[in-house]
Amino acid sequence: MERNIRQIHQIIDYEEDIYKSLRKVTETEWKKLIKDDNKLLEIDLDSELAFKLYDTYGLDEEAIIKMCDILHLNFDPEDLTQELERTKFRSKESTIYTEDKLYSLLVKENAPKTDDSFKYNYFKVDDKYEFKDLKVNVLKIFQGESLVPEIDSGYYCTLLLDKTNLYSEAGGQISDNGAIDFENGSFEIVTVENVNGYIFHKGFFKSKDSKLKANVSGVLNVNEEFRLNCMRNHTTTHLLNAVLKKKMRRATCQKSSKVTDKYLVFDVAIFSDKLGIDEIDKVEQHILNIIKSSQPVDINVVDSQQLLNYDFVTLIPGETYPQDGIRIVEVKDNEFISREPCCGTHVLNTKDIEDFCIVHIKSLGRSTISISAREAKLARLNAAELTEEIDTLTKNIDDNIDKPDLLAMIISTLRRKLNYSIDSDDIIPICARHKCIEKLDAINKQLKDVTRENLRDLIEVEMQNVLDSSIKTTKSNNKYIVHYLRSSMVLETVPLQKATKLCPNIPILVISYADNMVKARCCVPKRILMQKNGLKNRQLLYLKVELPHQKDKMELLICNMKAKKVHVQDWDPLLNECLEKAEKYVEDYL
Repeated sequence: MERNIRQIHQIIDYEEDIYKSLRKVTETEWKKLIKDDNKLLEIDLDSELAFKLYDTYGLDEEAIIKMCDILHLNFDPEDLTQELERTKFRSKESTIYTEDKLYSLLVKENAPKTDDSFKYNYFKVDDKYEFKDLKVNVLKIFQGESLVPEIDSGYYCTLLLDKTNLYSEAGGQISDNGAIDFENGSFEIVTVENVNGYIFHKGFFKSKDSKLKANVSGVLNVNEEFRLNCMRNHTTTHLLNAVLKKKMRRATCQKSSKVTDKYLVFDVAIFSDKLGIDEIDKVEQHILNIIKSSQPVDINVVDSQQLLNYDFVTLIPGETYPQDGIRIVEVKDNEFISREPCCGTHVLNTKDIEDFCIVHIKSLGRSTISISAREAKLARLNAAELTEEIDTLTKNIDDNIDKPDLLAMIISTLRRKLNYSIDSDDIIPICARHKCIEKLDAINKQLKDVTRENLRDLIEVEMQNVLDSSIKTTKSNNKYIVHYLRSSMVLETVPLQKATKLCPNIPILVISYADNMVKARCCVPKRILMQKNGLKNRQLLYLKVELPHQKDKMELLICNMKAKKVHVQDWDPLLNECLEKAEKYVEDYL
C-alpha cells in the first residue's frame, strides 16, 4: 500500500471524477430512459432483473437489497434464490461438452495425467533455438466422444499421450501445433487442450494404408517457428505491461491478453487520460530499447508463500494462483523491471524478440484500451510505401486540383489502406498511421477548400441570373425577390449572406436546402421598412418552423431562420407552399 500510494490516489481521483460526471447527467438520462421504456416505472424488481444484476453486474443479494431501498423498489430476496436454483438446474440439464465426457471417462479408468513439463525444455545453440523431439506413447484414442482402439487415415480424432512437449492454451497464449511421427504414418496436431491435467492432442492421422492404434510409440515434435513467434509475442506482452505501468507514471490494470504466433493483443485499464500518440511512440521506443539492450529473461519457480516475498511483482486482479510451481518471469536492468507470474513460454533474451511495433489501439470503454502489436518489419515496409504514395499525391495535387472526383477517389483508396485488421498483411505502425491520416486530412481540406470556393461561385452566378431575369414586381410596383437557391443542393454549407449581399436595395427571401437541412434568410432595406411602417421580415419566413428570437438591433432588417431538418421526400411540397405563402404576403403588404 505504501509503495503504491500514488497509484491508489490516482485511481480514487479518477473514479471520483467519473462518479461526479455520472451524477450530473443521471437525472436527465433517467427521464429519457423512462420515456423510452415504461417498464422502468415499475416499482417491483422481478427475479429476472435481480438475476441479471447478480450475474452480469456483480451485485450480491445485500447490494441489491440496499439499491432497492434507495430507489424505493419492492424486492423479495427469495425470488433471487429461486432464480439461482433454476439456473443451476438448467445448467445441469444442458449438453455436457465432449471434453468433460472424456475427462469423466479417464477419471473413471484412473488414467494417468499427462506430463507436460517438457514444453519448457528448449535452449539456444549458436544463437539458434532448439526444441528437442520427445518420444511419446499413445494411451487413448477418441473419435468424438467414443473411446476407440484404432483410427483410420484421414479421420479427425483426439489422442491422449503419456507426456508432451507442446503448449496447451493458457495465460492468453494459444496452443502449439506439431506432429507425431509413427512407423506407419504421421499424426498432424491442429490444437492442444488441457482438461484438468489431461492433455488432448487433436488432429488427423495420415498414412497410405495403415491405421493408428492405441499403445504405440511415436516421436512428438513441435512447430518450431510457430512456438518461437508465440514466445516472442508473449515476452513482449510482459514488457508492454511493465512499461505502461512503471514508465508512463499511470495507474494501470491488465484486463486480458491474447498471444498468437502473428500478433499480440493487450487489454488494459488506464485510470487517467488516455494515451496520446506521442506517449504511444514513447512506449514503443522504450520497448525497442529493452530489446536492443539484450536483457536476459529469467524464470524462477516458487510456491505461493515465496511469491509474497517478491517486490514489484505484477499480479492480475482476481487471478487464482496455484500453491506451487509458480513460474516468475523477470526482465530487468538498472532502470526497469518486469516481474510477473506466468505459465507461458518465453524467449531467453530480449534481443530474440528482434523487433516490435504497435499497429492498432482500440477503445473498449471509459478507461480500457486494447493495444495490438505485430511483426515490425512488414509494418514498417507497408508504412514506407504508403507514405511515399501520400507524399507523391501531395506534390501533384496542384496539377490535378481541377479533377476533384479523381483526387477524392485516390484519397478514399489510401484511407482504405489504413483500415486494416490485426491479422492482415496491410498493417502499419500506429504512429505512422497517425501521420498518414494527418497528411490525408490536410490534402482533403485543401481539396474541399478549393471545391467549396468553386461551388460558392455558383451562388454568385445563380443570384446574378436572378437579378438579371427573376426580379418580381408587386401590384404597387415594388420589386422583390423570393428565391430557392438551387445550387445549395451540392454544397455542404451554404453562406446565405453571400446571396443576400448581392441585393442590398431589394427585399429578398432566399432559401437553401443541403444535407436534409433547410435554412432561410430574409433582408429588407431600411427605406422599405420606414415606408411600410412596421413591415416585419420575420413574417416572410413561412416555413412551418419556429423562428428564433432576434436580439439584434437589426431584427426588422435581417432575419435568419435556424436550420431545421426536413426529409427529402417532404421537401418539394413544403418548398412550394413556402414560396406561395411568401409571395402572397409580399403582395399583401409590400
